[in-house]
Amino acid sequence: DDRPYFPHLHAPNPNDTPNKEEYYESIVRIAATVIGYDVSLIDEIVSPANKSTINLDSDEGEEEEKKQSTLQISIVSGGITNALFRVSGFSHPNHPNSILVRVFGAEGMIDRDEETSTYAALCDANIAYQYLGRFGNGRIEGWLDNYRPLETVELSNANV
Repeated sequence: DDRPYFPHLHAPNPNDTPNKEEYYESIVRIAATVIGYDVSLIDEIVSPANKSTINLDSDEGEEEEKKQSTLQISIVSGGITNALFRVSGFSHPNHPNSILVRVFGAEGMIDRDEETSTYAALCDANIAYQYLGRFGNGRIEGWLDNYRPLETVELSNANV
């Protein structure tokens, strides 16, 4: 598989990160790294914690012509064992505007290597949407605009 994989890059446990802003910033930085987005282009992050803005320090002497990005992270409902986030605002033509970040939960109960291999095969067969890369405890997928996650009761409904 030629998709990027960063096995030593891990999203922190939100319970171990008392500062939610730091948690959201780490999720955005992981997402940017996995899809190959230049992290130095991120100027600020708008987080779901009271829709606050995290201003990131820019390096002195930074090239003025560099295009800065304001990335937005939002929590996506519907993850049964995973924490799901939408990260949007990537300002580069080689990257999607929005992506889904899936931070795995239920450690030890689900073989994530097998699950990801199956998901990659479904994507390669054009049955599932984009698999963009993986990190130690999660996966980056393409974002589907104008769709919503299924409610738990809808999972068993063949008509949905």
